[in-house]
Amino acid sequence: MGDIIERLVDEKYPEIDLERDYIDILLFIHKRLLKIWFKGKEPSERKMSAKLRETRLRHPKRLEILVSYFLGKYQKRKYTFIKDE
Repeated sequence: MGDIIERLVDEKYPEIDLERDYIDILLFIHKRLLKIWFKGKEPSERKMSAKLRETRLRHPKRLEILVSYFLGKYQKRKYTFIKDE
């Protein structure tokens, strides 16, 4: 999934500092995928890897769209600043 994240950040989210925020982004996306795929429960590492592999093989565009959506959410949450009036 790291390659998808890196490509999307380069193409669509250049404001995100990938070197500084990479681990935070992975955790952010992981948490949301758990919520969607496993109803918030923590699966075994094997189940999570299998689900990720299956989605990547069968529905690569769907995974890319999900990751892009989560990156947008992350960017909005992390990089939105209140402007002084």
